[in-house]
Amino acid sequence: MMRIGLVGCGFIGTVHSFALRQLSRAGLVDAAVTATYDVDRPRAEAAAAAHERAVVMTDVDALAEAVDVVWVCTWTAAHAAAVRAAVVAGRPVFCEKPLAPTLVECEAVAADLRRVPHQVGLVLRYAPVFRTAGELLRSGRFGAPLAAVLRDDQYFPIQGIYGSTWRGDVSKAGGGTLIEHSIHDVDVL
Repeated sequence: MMRIGLVGCGFIGTVHSFALRQLSRAGLVDAAVTATYDVDRPRAEAAAAAHERAVVMTDVDALAEAVDVVWVCTWTAAHAAAVRAAVVAGRPVFCEKPLAPTLVECEAVAADLRRVPHQVGLVLRYAPVFRTAGELLRSGRFGAPLAAVLRDDQYFPIQGIYGSTWRGDVSKAGGGTLIEHSIHDVDVL
């Protein structure tokens, strides 16, 4: 069984945790969250309680040493440190997007990631609508694209199901909605 360490147990960490648990129960993966860490310890405890074998870790370095894969779901400014801890431990990494708040930091983290298997959570590139659009564009059937209009009708990302305090804090979120969410749109373009 692959042991997964979940770093960041807020909204998106909970979503990933649930998905991993469901995939395991369905027999689609042989993996389980076995360690959790969050700067908000009660969140880490709640995430650990949702998994039979999970323990709460006191820091990211200890978590990285105790698992087979590190799953990073923190706010953006904390991604680089968590990824580096995983790389130092020689662990594969899944990191939520964006990789880091700035291009310089992204390039540094990307250089580190060359040492281990990794994936960044730019999941919309795999959505059927975007895959089909890409196939149509590559076919040339409609000629060269001249423009793109992208619309996102989600909640402002500090309310509703996305309620948080960090998304409105530039020291944690980095570059605002363009970097935090619209990065999906930039990626598919």
